[in-house]
Amino acid sequence: MTDTACPACGTAMHTEQLHDVTVDRCPACRMVWFDRTELAAVVAHEVPGASVGWGQREPAEGRGMLACPRDGTMTLAPYRLGPAHFHRCSSCRGIAIADGELALLLESVASADFGLGRVIAELFSK
Repeated sequence: MTDTACPACGTAMHTEQLHDVTVDRCPACRMVWFDRTELAAVVAHEVPGASVGWGQREPAEGRGMLACPRDGTMTLAPYRLGPAHFHRCSSCRGIAIADGELALLLESVASADFGLGRVIAELFSK
C-alpha cells in the first residue's frame, strides 16, 4: 500500500516493519494503518498471549470520520479502547491510529488493569 494517502493528513504513507508485520506509516504525522488482522499480530508480539477487543465506537462529532486508505470512502469511525483513541473502518475493518495512541494502547494491554488473554471478539464480527 505504498503511497496511499494518510487518513489524517493526506501525506503519502510508506510501508515499514513493526515486529514481523508490514504496516503503513505516515512520515508527516506518524499515523499508522493496520489492515484487518495486523494490529492483533502486533499486540500478540508485544504482550505474548494477549489480545484485545475493539473498544467502543465514539460519536463522530467529537473526532470525526476519516477516509479509508483502501478506497478513500469516509468509513473510518472514531473508537476508544481504554485510554487509547483510534479510527476503525466499517468496511475493511482496518485501523488508523496515531503513533502516541498506539503506544498507549500497547501499554494498556500489558497492564494488569486491562487484563491479558482477552479475546479479539469484535475483529471478525459486525
